[in-house]
Amino acid sequence: IYAQKLPPGVELDVIIADDASPLDPATDIEAAGVLPKEISVRVVRRPNGGPGAARNTGFDPVAADTSFIALLDSDDTWRPDHLSRALTAMADDADVYFSNHLKDGVVHLDLKDSKFLRNCRSEAVRSTEIDGAEVLIYEGRILADYTVEEFLAHLSTIVFRVPRLAGVRFEERLRVAGEDCVFFLDLALGARRICCSLSVDVERGAGVN
Repeated sequence: IYAQKLPPGVELDVIIADDASPLDPATDIEAAGVLPKEISVRVVRRPNGGPGAARNTGFDPVAADTSFIALLDSDDTWRPDHLSRALTAMADDADVYFSNHLKDGVVHLDLKDSKFLRNCRSEAVRSTEIDGAEVLIYEGRILADYTVEEFLAHLSTIVFRVPRLAGVRFEERLRVAGEDCVFFLDLALGARRICCSLSVDVERGAGVN
């Protein structure tokens, strides 16, 4: 997060949701080094309740004047241009952004080879290029239709607009699997437009469960 190439005037409020992890987040915060002046960090703690409950606990203290929320699992890493690319892509009328990601060093479920893009590339409202990577912009409901059969958006690649989608939350009863799919489906149903970036913005880790 500290390595993000942020546009001028952008400030980040990092909210770490600790749901009784055996690994104290204070260790990671200390290891990250000097806090950049445009970034603040705070930890909110709760009893263990599964991934949806942890993420919702992170949403609860988000300031009312926040423009966007970006998700990041503790074992994943954003590439330095992730947030700047997302903000550029969503500058006009889009409410959600997601991108490709690496898993075990290779692109996982490459979006350009997805069933969605094979069938719906021509239905994009428009396409653009940001820092050499193609970004396709779609009406939100088209993504909602495909999310039911093909989950394209790893959570750590998702950025969404708060004023329009502030009420979207994770389904806490889905403690084992599926809460991420339902969450993205709700984002897609509420979004005007969604940016699908063919850039690789995120590297996934091995996880500590």
